[in-house]
Amino acid sequence: MEITQLEFHHYVLTPKSAPNRLSTPAPRLGCLLRVHFKGLKAPGHADLFPWPELGDEPLSLQIEALKEGTPCSLGAASLAWAHYEAQSVEQNKSLLSDKAYPSHITLTELVDIPADAPLVKIKISSVEAEAWVAIEQFIQRYPKTKFRLDFNGLIQSTSHARVFWEKVSPTTKKQIDFLEDPYTPELMGDEDAMEVFEGTKTAIDRMPTAQSLALANYWIVKPVYFTPEYLFSEVDQFFGKIAITSNMDHPLGQLIALHAAQKIAKHLIPGGLLTHDLYLDHDAKKMLQTQGVNLLPSSQGTGWGCREYLATLAWSAL
Repeated sequence: MEITQLEFHHYVLTPKSAPNRLSTPAPRLGCLLRVHFKGLKAPGHADLFPWPELGDEPLSLQIEALKEGTPCSLGAASLAWAHYEAQSVEQNKSLLSDKAYPSHITLTELVDIPADAPLVKIKISSVEAEAWVAIEQFIQRYPKTKFRLDFNGLIQSTSHARVFWEKVSPTTKKQIDFLEDPYTPELMGDEDAMEVFEGTKTAIDRMPTAQSLALANYWIVKPVYFTPEYLFSEVDQFFGKIAITSNMDHPLGQLIALHAAQKIAKHLIPGGLLTHDLYLDHDAKKMLQTQGVNLLPSSQGTGWGCREYLATLAWSAL
């Protein structure tokens, strides 16, 4: 995979509210990559949208590492996805089909949802009494809906978990689809800690280990963090269920996640690809369309599709 030219398109996404408990509603920076490879006529594209709050290197360092030829892990995965697309274009193949993959609705704040929404994910910023009462009241307004609660490692100890779990009402527990990353990464691999939530399913997202994957019921996979070869190999060997989610990133990142879901298929539970509406309107949303709870590209074509739109963007070379 020899790179002959590397180009960047910088973009800004402005959240409607804080995306998670560790971040703010401030505009977030990302960039698309357009990469030309030796032996391939057309370039490939990928997204690069780090979350420093969650352990990624900041975008400026990501870009500098790419320029130096020593990419960070997220940047290396982006290059691999760009190569993956360039190969598909060379073969005149589309990476996306009209195969449906349903997603939950993601909420970063407690706003109204359709009364019959099947799955909703809530980003949890606090489990203290007042905040939790508001969450329970919200959940119980929608008795037909199952809720996924994403803690982003909020709970720091087993004792804290027990105190919290004892105040969760039986009615609410019945509506919980799963608890995502309730603990810090270390405790997600601790059998005693995970037993606190016995009877309720759990899921692990970032930094999974063999032990934490064995203890959790589900693996939340963001494809942009893996090379395609590694991702599809690891998933094929995983015996549990998987939910594919976007990185709450650019629509191109959402389409990459959609491709992964369409390719993996057999291991999946509904995921989380419908994240573009968490941001104020921006031009790139035209790359997407939705049908109910399903995400689809707005135009077909080779690779990720939308290549005519991508060609109109302002690209800067090294």
